[in-house]
Amino acid sequence: MLTYAEPSDLPEGLQTVNGVDALLGAASLIVDMLVRGAVYDTDDDGRPTDTHLVQVFRDATVMQVVWADETGGGASGAAPSQLGSLKFDATTDADGESVPPGVAPDAYRLLRVEGLIHSRVRVP
Repeated sequence: MLTYAEPSDLPEGLQTVNGVDALLGAASLIVDMLVRGAVYDTDDDGRPTDTHLVQVFRDATVMQVVWADETGGGASGAAPSQLGSLKFDATTDADGESVPPGVAPDAYRLLRVEGLIHSRVRVP
């Protein structure tokens, strides 16, 4: 499985947790999903070759692992709630951008700012 970060890239408390390699693999898979359709040079394994993008992918992967650890994967925060006519959706960030369920908002923002996530057409 392709991973964009190593256990040593994680905060100290997460470097040695059970299944750390699986966590990094799952987070890297989410990064892959988010950048699908982005154009950048890769090596034979599919990793970006540009040193800046290597760091961006690593940072986004680490953000995803940290967020998943803090939120339990986001499952509890992904469901919208409602108070009268006001709807609160935990998958919308502070800028009103819709973040896919199970995705760390900071990782999403980083990849978007770097031009790796593009707006998608949404049908109501």
